[in-house]
Amino acid sequence: MQGIGMNIGLPAYAVNETNAIYPTTIPGLTPSSSDSIEPLLAAADASGFQIYLGLLAENAWWSQTDTAYLDHVAALSESIATELYARYQPHPSFKGFYLPQEIDNCRWWAETDRRRLVDHLLKPVSDHVKGLNPNLVFCEAPFYNPACQQPAEYRMWWTQTLAEAPGFDLVIPQDGIGANPDHITFQVITDYFTALKGACDATSRTLWSDLEVFEKVGVPEPPPTMDRIINQINVEQPLVQRIVVWEWGYIAPDSSVRGLDFYNNYQRYLAGKKLLRQVYQEKSCSISPVPSPAYPDSGGKLADGKAMFSFDGNAGWLSPSTVTITQDLGAAVPDLLNLRAYFDRDSESAVNLPSRVRVSLSGDGSNYVLAGDLAAITQDNQAMNPYQLMLASPEAARYVKYEITPGANWLMCSELGAYRIASNPGLLSQGKSYTLLASPSTQYPDNGHKLTDGVIAFTWAEQVGWFSPSTSVTVTLNLGAPSSISRVEAYAMRSDSSAVSMPSEVTAALSADGQNYGAAQALAPETNQNEAINCFSRDKSDAIYRYVRLTCKPGAGWLMLCEVKVFGESLSGADAWNLY
Repeated sequence: MQGIGMNIGLPAYAVNETNAIYPTTIPGLTPSSSDSIEPLLAAADASGFQIYLGLLAENAWWSQTDTAYLDHVAALSESIATELYARYQPHPSFKGFYLPQEIDNCRWWAETDRRRLVDHLLKPVSDHVKGLNPNLVFCEAPFYNPACQQPAEYRMWWTQTLAEAPGFDLVIPQDGIGANPDHITFQVITDYFTALKGACDATSRTLWSDLEVFEKVGVPEPPPTMDRIINQINVEQPLVQRIVVWEWGYIAPDSSVRGLDFYNNYQRYLAGKKLLRQVYQEKSCSISPVPSPAYPDSGGKLADGKAMFSFDGNAGWLSPSTVTITQDLGAAVPDLLNLRAYFDRDSESAVNLPSRVRVSLSGDGSNYVLAGDLAAITQDNQAMNPYQLMLASPEAARYVKYEITPGANWLMCSELGAYRIASNPGLLSQGKSYTLLASPSTQYPDNGHKLTDGVIAFTWAEQVGWFSPSTSVTVTLNLGAPSSISRVEAYAMRSDSSAVSMPSEVTAALSADGQNYGAAQALAPETNQNEAINCFSRDKSDAIYRYVRLTCKPGAGWLMLCEVKVFGESLSGADAWNLY
């Protein structure tokens, strides 16, 4: 955590339902046989961290709002706070308490509900905390739904609430862009954070941000592109005093491939350096000796972008000699800087970490230069452990050879990775050629460059239009060269008076060769304004592709497209043409 500048921790709870994570003596709670809080605070003392201990977490919070339930939560939270303070107050890192009951602006917006929340939970618990020690901080992390309150109403609600709960010191709103990417845009974040800042300023309270470092595609997944997170920071930082994130597990370097991607890139972001982009996914690997039939590699395991503690996702060898794996990046890639490998360890299953991982680089596959040894970031048992090497200076290479000296018994490898220094992303699509599937209306034809001419205007002349198309409209864009894609945008008109509807769905799929496309992913509508051009967008992975296929599912009446934009970095040198 210190490696990326962190110095604040908010453990989510001390008690989950009735199960404590410390040896509680409170009747009705189940004590832990060990103490998870004491070593945490001791480590925080030594590291200069501030810790705000979470109190009681209960799933019933999401379904019960009556007075009796709020009184129950308040009474038990007060008992837990009293016990935690008595046990842990000598620790200088212990700064206060976090209330896990997240306040939303839909269930509690009505005045009768707001008053019940304040009188039976927020005020009694925060007053109790101040009674233990007036220097203890009381905080919580609310969230908002734009459909339930306008920003001005949100500001008034929080101004009244904070005024009536004077012990409520610190508000840490969730920015929402990870949990609700279809509804929360950067403009929405700005509007609601500005409103909450107004409420905090009016009541002399502190405002932080709970920045979401995940993206929800069905289920929450580890961090999205670094570009989106930088945008979140740029939007929120001017409005808050500090930024915390939900949650560490998504960005820990040993959590996943994307977690280590974030960790390395955030270090570079803090240092003002250019980010790293992966160049290895879906590339071929030659392996000697071949893995065990029990844990084979079908040709894609080691370059699929996934590393997890799962034997089925690993290539495995039982007590082999040195394992040599050579990854072909497809062409000489400039500015290679970071090389990685991921290994499982499970002593109960006789799976051990390698004793050495040596890496060499080559431009022709014959002459190799030693790059160095990968170092283990972690060596945890029953876990996936990443190894990496940050080169002293950038190198150009096409082939990366890993010579892995195994430990005893089983060796399990789930991923190998190569990363290069990237230029800052720019607009790649302007002036590029594209094809349309479903011919547009003769009233609003395409001239071959309307959708990539860089012009976004609410005029009929700039639109390519289809009247009630029976199938989805597909735009396939050729970027002209392999490119590291970071963002895709599509612009569509809405005009209710002219029977022009927004697309009901916009998806993007990427391809290296124009024939084999990955899974289509939805673009989220940033706006849905009448008599305007509205943008659909999605931050993409940093994998290298050449073709972008946008599919627009029409609504009723006319479908009008104005522009398609793709951002990233073009690898347009002579070698890049041979990447695929």
